[in-house]
Amino acid sequence: MNEKYMLDSSVWIRYFRDKDYELTPLIKELLERDVVYMNGIIQTELLKGAKSEKNYRVLKNIFNGLHFLEIDRNLFDSISEASFILRRKGITVPLSDLIIAIHCVESNLILIEEDKHFKFIKEYFNLKIHQLKVDNIEE
Repeated sequence: MNEKYMLDSSVWIRYFRDKDYELTPLIKELLERDVVYMNGIIQTELLKGAKSEKNYRVLKNIFNGLHFLEIDRNLFDSISEASFILRRKGITVPLSDLIIAIHCVESNLILIEEDKHFKFIKEYFNLKIHQLKVDNIEE
């Protein structure tokens, strides 16, 4: 298994706050296997919500241990094109979600997320999203 993963900030928040979070065993396994990647958008979203200076330092230390993906001009070109395509389809998503999604597409990462915007992006781009069993249950 050579799969690499990126966790959206909503997943990290639940991982840190919810002791009974159903993804905790998976996240721990991925961290142990050293296949979790981070970018500046997710890091910033998480660190700005730190409860204290100590909490900020602990989180930053954890994130420093992950693979970090830089954002360069080529990636911004891909993000701009994706945004243009989605807007022409009448779909507007937050720029932060689009950056995360296209970063995953370009880096061949599987995104673990809990945000409806990524499903819109997945319809038009080769975004790999980790599927939870509960996602397959029809309402």
